[in-house]
Amino acid sequence: MHLRTHCFLLAAVWIFAACEGDRSTDGKPAEATAPETHMTEQSLSAGSALAENKETVLLFLAPECPLCQSYAPMLPALADTLAGMNLPLTAVVSGTYYSMREAESYLSGHGLNIPLIRDTAFVLARRYGAVITPEAVLTDSTGAAVYRGAIDNWAVSLGRKRPRPTAFYLTDAARNYRAGREIDPKTTDAVGCFIE
Repeated sequence: MHLRTHCFLLAAVWIFAACEGDRSTDGKPAEATAPETHMTEQSLSAGSALAENKETVLLFLAPECPLCQSYAPMLPALADTLAGMNLPLTAVVSGTYYSMREAESYLSGHGLNIPLIRDTAFVLARRYGAVITPEAVLTDSTGAAVYRGAIDNWAVSLGRKRPRPTAFYLTDAARNYRAGREIDPKTTDAVGCFIE
């Protein structure tokens, strides 16, 4: 299937999910702006999985956020771990502060070949309650969030990090989800920059 078709299918999946969860007070779907999508040839297989299955991990990022910069070298290994569980990692950059070029440069500069959604109207951020970067959302086959929060407990607070993480919230949630076990905790407090 052509790359453009995959992009279209990916956008359709997320527009449907956003509209289902974002309704006005009169019960009619609220007006939503479709997130922009972009995929490189390297991210084609992850894009295909997203188009066919909503089970995925959305990672809300901001290219210049210091914590996003700190996590960047670890993200390719995280993407591989999640892909091994058939839970593709997708980057989401919300708002209009960063251009598509800046977002793509962040990903490619750290060897991260994953789909990118530029959520200019905060559709996905609002849908899943993401307010910080980096913040992860694991979604099930219906597109509902089953985990939202920090990648791990490396960051204690802004400007303060442990020498190494001791709790791996996202990967533990993904493993428990795949094994059909309860996800605990279902939410954690992400540390980083506010989405704006």
